[in-house]
Amino acid sequence: MPIFRYVLLALSLLLVACQQPVPHYSAQQWEAQRPKVEALTQWSLNGKLAIVTAQKKGSLRLFWQQNGDDYRLNLSTVLGTRVLELSRQGNRIRLIDEDGKEHVSNDPALLIYRLTGWLLPIDELPTWIKGLPGAAQYGLSQNGQLAWVQDNQWQLSYQEFASQATGQGELWLPTRLDLKGPDSRLKLLINQWNLQP
Repeated sequence: MPIFRYVLLALSLLLVACQQPVPHYSAQQWEAQRPKVEALTQWSLNGKLAIVTAQKKGSLRLFWQQNGDDYRLNLSTVLGTRVLELSRQGNRIRLIDEDGKEHVSNDPALLIYRLTGWLLPIDELPTWIKGLPGAAQYGLSQNGQLAWVQDNQWQLSYQEFASQATGQGELWLPTRLDLKGPDSRLKLLINQWNLQP
């Protein structure tokens, strides 16, 4: 049926038009973007976090807000029930669990592990989540984007990036990444970046 074929063609063209083009960077262009991303010290994001361990697996909503070295991380169920709220202000790290009880520690990763059994690289995530390797080993893809990061415990694989407008121009930030660590696998999907102070 000719009309049916035209409809399929129109839908195909619409899908192609809606897809965001993948940037083709060189290693030099990535290095040029790197200090601009490092300069992002105030940002927030919304997304989903899948956690898989040998004992259990689950899917959570994630909100992360970063302000310099301070941060606030909210993890909740898909229905919006709080799982935990982790925050850092100065040298004070506080976690509020699902029952509303407050816990204080100098080691956020250990605190989360003791309460949930999940291993999360909390200290490294503010860097890795922006698509920066920090002091870890890393490699670039054929498109010139960060492809993987590996330290002595975690291995990251960057699946997708998206363009974000900033006062410094256009930056490409991760929207999908996988993390494999000790007895844990994390899948992070970032639905929205907010780069405004």
